[in-house]
Amino acid sequence: MTLKLKTGTILTSTIKFNYLNNFSVFEGIIILTTKSFGNKALAEKLKAKAAYTPIVILQNGLGIEQPFISNGFYKLY
Repeated sequence: MTLKLKTGTILTSTIKFNYLNNFSVFEGIIILTTKSFGNKALAEKLKAKAAYTPIVILQNGLGIEQPFISNGFYKLY
């Protein structure tokens, strides 16, 4: 990905992506930026892979953290 700023500076970066099913365990911090209607299914899928991993939820709404709490996640931000 290449960005050209108003100052004329050009920034280039390689963005890597992968599929959830390709990981057996997550380490580090997970930044969650999905729509909240998928939180229940996502929390269930992540339960075995990231139960002790800190998760930062970047969503708006009431109760968006509840599916994660119900699945044993306790490091939610």
